[in-house]
Amino acid sequence: MLSQTLLALVAAQAVSAHFGLDFPEWRGDTLSDDANSDFSQWLYPCAGVPYDNGNITEWNGKTVTLELHHKWSYVWLNVGLGENTTDFNITLTPQFWNVTGSGTVCVDDLPWPENIANGTLGTLQVVTSDKGSALYNCADFRYNPDAKGPSNCTLPDGVQVIKIQSQSNDTDSGSSDHGNHGDHGSGNATESQGGAGSNGNAKDAAGMVSLNMATLSALVAVGFAATMLGL
Repeated sequence: MLSQTLLALVAAQAVSAHFGLDFPEWRGDTLSDDANSDFSQWLYPCAGVPYDNGNITEWNGKTVTLELHHKWSYVWLNVGLGENTTDFNITLTPQFWNVTGSGTVCVDDLPWPENIANGTLGTLQVVTSDKGSALYNCADFRYNPDAKGPSNCTLPDGVQVIKIQSQSNDTDSGSSDHGNHGDHGSGNATESQGGAGSNGNAKDAAGMVSLNMATLSALVAVGFAATMLGL
């Protein structure tokens, strides 16, 4: 009964919370009033934007720039290899992010797998949620380790990227903090758990993606319940 109630609340809720994907360039502007009526950030996996809609960005796999419009957001970054893929089995956020503060968020130390060949085509899927259903945007890329990213990749004052870590036998639970001054480009990315982001192992990556999406689903349900009950 509770699950049916939550599903009804999900279907009934109308929320204006959306986000932009600046780099790599998204398939299509899903924020514009002039956007195709078939585009919606609520639609899995890529907001309803087809593969051949936008440009293919030369991308080194290390940098992403988002425009977030909430005081806080959970963020997941997933990658699928190949043309027009819908199999996003590589995660660049083995510890998903809790971004506090709104504005331009640029991170340039993503844990890109080492065994991806130069010239490989793929798609970056970005998933965000604060409370309620997840939102999606995608960017298509051609992997180029020498490609340049934004010249000024920093975080504005008041914005932090916190990596949410789970507790294990040999590590303490906690978070990794990118800070709020953009000094995160020194290669200090938190090590990937299960090898999903460091060696590109598809099986491990798929498991981590499933774990992350399960976490997202749980957070969505809790967020809805708390919001509708006024907690």
